[in-house]
Amino acid sequence: MSANAEVVVGHEFVEKSTKCPLKLVNDFTKKIDADCFDEWQKLESSTYTNGFLIESLRSNDQEFIEKHGEHPVKKVDAVDISKGKGFVSIVVKCTIFFVNESIPPYTTILKIPGTESFDEAFGQQVSEDLNFGEKLVEAHNTECHFYEYVAPKLSNVPFPKAFKTLPCIPGKEQGVLHMEDLSTRAKTTCLSDSLSVAQIDDIVKHLAHLHKESLLLDEKVEMKINSDMANNTLKMIGSSLDKFLDLTDND
Repeated sequence: MSANAEVVVGHEFVEKSTKCPLKLVNDFTKKIDADCFDEWQKLESSTYTNGFLIESLRSNDQEFIEKHGEHPVKKVDAVDISKGKGFVSIVVKCTIFFVNESIPPYTTILKIPGTESFDEAFGQQVSEDLNFGEKLVEAHNTECHFYEYVAPKLSNVPFPKAFKTLPCIPGKEQGVLHMEDLSTRAKTTCLSDSLSVAQIDDIVKHLAHLHKESLLLDEKVEMKINSDMANNTLKMIGSSLDKFLDLTDND
């Protein structure tokens, strides 16, 4: 399923992969009198709007609520920052500007499932041969399930904060994760770059802690990750390995 869409009429979009009409998502209710942003403006090429974003921030992001809960919003800028950084989603960095210009802007992230980066890197034919769109839907919905039901029970494990999750329902819902912006305290490592021994050691420690905490959960948590998804991932790696080596100059 592609996350790209095109305008048809009014507040509707057409999902290019299925030609199904998808309405813009705007559930904005937490208005402040001096708000002057366009609540129906879409965020990049998604079906999600400024109204959806501000509603989620004012409802779910505790830091935003404490610092800016009473600050009217002037505008929202949205930029796709996912180019070259991921293959299974469009990452949109949203910057919120306030009516009081002395207040620093606030940034947050929308992660939307999409095949564009994968298609560009490995070719649309590989994507179609692997039924990548269907696997993408499954992967996104599994991630939503994890952040919604599992991550809150693992409070001692460092995860990005997810403020709102919506599943991907082909032809009905594009799917999104609204998350905190980690750019001030983290970075994305390029696929072709090597990690240091210290970084690998830190990752292994966090993974071990994650497994330990998972085994010690007080109540049973249904996990949607299964062997079929693991097998599908292995097939994808095999089909794209040659192209990956080309991209890294076979280093």
